[in-house]
Amino acid sequence: GTVLVSYDVRDPDTTSGTTQSGYVTPSFSYSTDGGTVFNAITTGLSSGATSSKAVEESNWTSYTASWTAKNQIDGTYTSAFQIYAQMDDEEGANRYGTTTTSSVALDVKDPTLGSPVIYARATSTPATLVMNVTDDNTLQMKIGLASDLAGSSYESYSSGSTITIPDDPDVVYVQFKDAYGNE
Repeated sequence: GTVLVSYDVRDPDTTSGTTQSGYVTPSFSYSTDGGTVFNAITTGLSSGATSSKAVEESNWTSYTASWTAKNQIDGTYTSAFQIYAQMDDEEGANRYGTTTTSSVALDVKDPTLGSPVIYARATSTPATLVMNVTDDNTLQMKIGLASDLAGSSYESYSSGSTITIPDDPDVVYVQFKDAYGNE
């Protein structure tokens, strides 16, 4: 998942500053526990996300940063995800402005494959498939005989399905993804 962070910023005393007049520098942190602990976002931020941003004293200026959360916290599912944003004008007085989002769900966890992932009973036509996959969200699946699953479309996950196998032996390919696109 990609997390978009849209924010509006201004600096009411920006023209009185001498260090970085007219600019602020953003930084971002995340929490997976509803805000008890925040960790710095160190990888996966969009280009320029933490570079200085032009601001005015009276008017709000809008910016957006994106974060590919999977690059830093792959395998995480939480319903208590938050972003903490801090703006620093590098001046002594009123140096920092901060905000925290409300808690939302974040899913950068791939579906969990059981053992065996798939079992095929080809004693009848069509062959019966039994799948063993779980996830924190709804799943979809593709089933086909081509290794790239060409011609196959995603359908709702079911632990049981069928497929006609034209050759003996043959290989059946299956791909799973959750509601957030994790495969």
